[in-house]
Amino acid sequence: NLGNMLSKQSLVDDAISHYSEAVNLNPGFKQAQQALHFFQTDRYNIGLNLLSKGLTNEAIVQFQEAIKINHDPKSYNAMGALAYSGRQLDEAIEYFKKALKEKPEYADAHRNLALALMNKGLPDEATRHFQEALRLEPNSSNVRRHLDALGGKQPANEAR
Repeated sequence: NLGNMLSKQSLVDDAISHYSEAVNLNPGFKQAQQALHFFQTDRYNIGLNLLSKGLTNEAIVQFQEAIKINHDPKSYNAMGALAYSGRQLDEAIEYFKKALKEKPEYADAHRNLALALMNKGLPDEATRHFQEALRLEPNSSNVRRHLDALGGKQPANEAR
């Protein structure tokens, strides 16, 4: 198919466009769904690699591409973590909420949203998301520590 041919010729954006169109025309088209998932995962991993090298702007482009391809929850979470680290709490909260819309059982996004809410001065909402993160990862001492922080301790700043 055209998507395969274009991806083999390194015309990734064109391939993504054709795979997306194929999925829109036939939502049950497994090969196109798998190809989109591959491109989405690849963009997310490239973004993480770029972040590890300190290339934040380039990483953001990759995360945004993964989001554009398939509303990737990990990329929404990564964008939220970047906004959080820049103290852009409202933007971070929106990204974490988008991650949870795509994947409601995403413990990291619940924890990160709770951190942002806690730092924004919304302890009740933060508590709900910390509790959900703990439900999803019952052995997380990190989440337990953050829940304890709501008892008056200073919140830790480690969205990821």
